[in-house]
Amino acid sequence: PQVSRGFSYSVWNPFISYDNGRTLPVLIWTSWLYQLNSESAQRLALFLDIAVPAFIFYAVGYLLASERFPGRAPRYLAALSATAVGIVNPFVTMRINNANYIFNLGVLAAAFYLAHRALRAPTVRKVFPFAAILGVLVAFDTIIPQTLVESYIVAVVALAVGTVLSAKPLVSLQRSLVFLGVTTGLAVGLLAYWIAPYAAGLLSRYG
Repeated sequence: PQVSRGFSYSVWNPFISYDNGRTLPVLIWTSWLYQLNSESAQRLALFLDIAVPAFIFYAVGYLLASERFPGRAPRYLAALSATAVGIVNPFVTMRINNANYIFNLGVLAAAFYLAHRALRAPTVRKVFPFAAILGVLVAFDTIIPQTLVESYIVAVVALAVGTVLSAKPLVSLQRSLVFLGVTTGLAVGLLAYWIAPYAAGLLSRYG
């Protein structure tokens, strides 16, 4: 598509074109439901776009509370509170028609928790699963460009604060670098289907 005067990208790029968000079932995991000419299917897609981030908030709240409170009641209360703050609030309600934005909030919550857990990993090797999960989430949700930036901001802030407060800052710094490196590598790898031809188009034009 033509995006600026005298310049045209060689392939569809989710970071540039917003109009293709619901016509190309590439990264939005429920987009195939939106393509069906069925009101029930579209309602199911909207429900999933809200239910999945709600579950992420619930899980993050429960898991964080389980590190502090031994009983189940405080954990469930923290989980429900996290879900209410993250999903059931006026700010989100006003954007109920933008399911992608709501899903982004779940990704941000997951980014915070995964970075937090990476710092607490007993070994560097144990950091890889947390980084892999975030890499997959970011790759699935990069139909909204700011998700990538916001996820990294949340993760970097969580890692930086955790490193500063850590009793072993050098060990925490090592885990932080591994976490960010694996997350970036996996996300770029999963998005290579458009990054590679896009980069090739730029090189052929300006190289």
